Amino acid sequence: MLRLKYSSKNSYLNSILIISVLYSFVMGSGLYGGYLGDYYGSYSWQNFNPKPWYRDYLGWEIVSLKVNDLRLGVYITSFILSYSVGKLLYYFFKINKSSSILLFLALYLIVIHTWPIFNSTSNAMRTGLAMSFMFLSLCALNKHKYSKSLFFIIIT
Repeated sequence: MLRLKYSSKNSYLNSILIISVLYSFVMGSGLYGGYLGDYYGSYSWQNFNPKPWYRDYLGWEIVSLKVNDLRLGVYITSFILSYSVGKLLYYFFKINKSSSILLFLALYLIVIHTWPIFNSTSNAMRTGLAMSFMFLSLCALNKHKYSKSLFFIIIT
């Protein structure tokens, strides 16, 4: 396994942020083939409010957020999902005492392009948000921040 001499926490977190921003841009702009049926069925509506028939108000507000003809919900969902997957993978590497940032980057890029992640950013966006908050809850549990973990579980 190829290891770098120095792989600090900052290099991992900076990599996660950069990849999350790029992934968000690529997914939000539709460069990966556009969106699927659920997106056009409801997520593409401007600031959709499903109050009369659905109780997941926060999820709908985030995924359908639109400002000046720019659908920010797709960008936000893609960023949060990619970021949370990166954080979870980082803690997995930390637990296993692996310091290869190249292996981390390779796995991170592979994981964010798997079907559950990819589908959650182009179709099942509220499900992707729920997964993201669960991943962040697991990361908080790993750091023994129980109130933060509970907060993410409640949001989910």
